[in-house]
Amino acid sequence: MPLKTLDDVKRMVATTAQWFVLGRCKPALEVFRDGLSALGVLGAAKEHPDSLRPLFCDLPEKLTAERMEELFQAKTSPAGSSEAVTESLVLSRGSDFLQDVEDEDIDITLSDILFFTTGCRVLPQCEMPVTIEFLHELPSRFPTANTCSSILRPPVVHQAYESFKADLTFGILNARVRVADLAAKDSVVATAAAHDPDNYLLKVTSDGVIELGEPVTDDYRCSFPRGSSGLKGFFFVRENIIDMSYKLDKKKTPFVPPGSVRHLCWELQKKRNNIYKVALI
Repeated sequence: MPLKTLDDVKRMVATTAQWFVLGRCKPALEVFRDGLSALGVLGAAKEHPDSLRPLFCDLPEKLTAERMEELFQAKTSPAGSSEAVTESLVLSRGSDFLQDVEDEDIDITLSDILFFTTGCRVLPQCEMPVTIEFLHELPSRFPTANTCSSILRPPVVHQAYESFKADLTFGILNARVRVADLAAKDSVVATAAAHDPDNYLLKVTSDGVIELGEPVTDDYRCSFPRGSSGLKGFFFVRENIIDMSYKLDKKKTPFVPPGSVRHLCWELQKKRNNIYKVALI
């Protein structure tokens, strides 16, 4: 195809992109389609797309206190024993704790609790029960967990709910590792909103995570109260999806919360005019 005009170039780019995304994997897609058709799955998906979407798409289930309680399966002592009485009290306090977290009365989220217990930020598609064991033999003020086996061990030594809540919160917060804490000035991180699967690249200009001394509204009209922590920087804007080129946009300065930072990126290869070649994340 001779390239004589700018429109010819655009058509060539569109054709190349279509082949890169669809054409080269067409045989594999056809085999996949035939496999789904063999058992009637493809027809059912076309007829009931909304019902079958959760089977094919990763749609994180919203975490609630009630849903979290459904996951927990307590390993209790024999009824009537002093340990069973203590465990019943701990489970009751645990229910109150989950409700306080859902009501945002505590500086952690239900996702933090799930991550502390299982290593997962969201619920997987398959059922994942969590076993609760109690620290009778090793009394401690703070919770422990085994993420490989999905075991949570809450403390049993507290006499009051407030101290129970404070120590649970402290234990979970101090076990949480934030990717944002590993970021430094001039590093590049990938950020995403809570329910947004797309990543946005940010070149960090602050000296790591900073705390705001006063309320701030950034150039993207996002407001943050005094005391908020996060990273400042500039976003990259995708220029060319084929070779993953990005342009650094220095027109607006965003402020992103630590929890939105998902990945640290490899060192970027600078090309020209603030265009960078970005490795896939």
